[in-house]
Amino acid sequence: MRFPPLLRGLVVMILLATTVGAAERLTFTFDDDAPGTVPHDFIFTALRQANAGTWEVRRLGARHYLAHAADPSAYGFALAVVPAPVPNDVDLTTGIRFVGGTRAGGLIWRYRDNANFYSAGVDVNRRQVWVSRVMSGNKVRLDVTDDLDIDPTMSHTLRVVHRGDQFTVQVDGIAVVHGKDRTFDGGHAGVWSEGAAEMAFTDIKIDDASEARR
Repeated sequence: MRFPPLLRGLVVMILLATTVGAAERLTFTFDDDAPGTVPHDFIFTALRQANAGTWEVRRLGARHYLAHAADPSAYGFALAVVPAPVPNDVDLTTGIRFVGGTRAGGLIWRYRDNANFYSAGVDVNRRQVWVSRVMSGNKVRLDVTDDLDIDPTMSHTLRVVHRGDQFTVQVDGIAVVHGKDRTFDGGHAGVWSEGAAEMAFTDIKIDDASEARR
């Protein structure tokens, strides 16, 4: 069933509140949001910059996507967060495209606030994929892969699975980063972009990893 955009945020919050611990997939396609608008299902905030930057829905062909506009003067991180809590053991997937600017972005999870969360990042210019723990605003890299060849002209799939203290990051179905950390439990999830990057995100999917596809 499809819901009008103004009601969809409330429906998503009800689903999240009643299905934590179940193998319920939540998918954000942005196809019900009009191009040029800000999607209602997200909270926009930032780390190490004055504002959350410019986020809006755009269209490519028949599909809509969430875009972050590059601000060359911004050196922090813009965050788009699902407002209701998601499962602690979480399986996150998004389609990601590195349109321009610094071309870096990724996923966030076990998000408590804009200074405490985990992030998986892909930086096309530096050819890196990593996982960081952000605590009290300080970033600590837990694992990183260098010299990854990522075609910036193509869309890619970024996936994070974090069960207990074990995490894995996949790019286009290939596991490239893994490790363990359990500083945070519970929280929210979403996507992020460097402030000076132009990024595109499609089909953000949130699963309960304790029961989700293996």
